[in-house]
Amino acid sequence: MKLRYEQNKGNRLNSQMDGFEAINCEWAWNYDLRKWTQEIESGKYGYSSHAPCKSVKAFRRMLKKAPKGIKFKLWNKYVGCCVYGFGCA
Repeated sequence: MKLRYEQNKGNRLNSQMDGFEAINCEWAWNYDLRKWTQEIESGKYGYSSHAPCKSVKAFRRMLKKAPKGIKFKLWNKYVGCCVYGFGCA
């Protein structure tokens, strides 16, 4: 699985991340079930496009279980240090 970094090779940060989100799609993270779902049940809370993730290593693991072909962005606390990847499952 190939990741795309916003920073050059010497300046990349692999920790201090805020979480990752699905970009431009209808998938939502279910906090109760801890998985990505497409069908959002009305009246239930716990759905978001943003999932918790603290490092690039954890981001790689979570992309293996994420929906195939969906683009995800791993947010960093610092501007311009984000990481992009695609789901594999």
